[in-house]
Amino acid sequence: MRNCASEHTQAKQDRTPVARPPLLLRALDVLSQLAAELRDLPPLPAVHWQTLARIVNGTVIDTTWIEQPGQLLSYEIEDFEEGHIPDSGALIAACRSWSRAQAVAVIDAILRDETALLPVEDNG
Repeated sequence: MRNCASEHTQAKQDRTPVARPPLLLRALDVLSQLAAELRDLPPLPAVHWQTLARIVNGTVIDTTWIEQPGQLLSYEIEDFEEGHIPDSGALIAACRSWSRAQAVAVIDAILRDETALLPVEDNG
């Protein structure tokens, strides 16, 4: 009589680790790069991140955004009609100052609901 459980355990131990598919590796690399971009961002007031989250979540972000995401974010801020944005000029300037990778990282963090990764100014 065969011991299937023992054979399964032995077969499992004999396996060599399976390499991750190249596409998955590239995706993990991109996510790692985006996280690094967020760490290098200058902090903004929490209200500015909240405003950007409302704007990004209410805007269709498609492939046309890839070339100048910071500039396009600044246009959306200028067009934002929902109340007054405190010091909107500073928020617009911040978006325009970001590199393409930084702006994409901000948009990505907002769309993945990971706004806790965005650096907030210390008010103390």
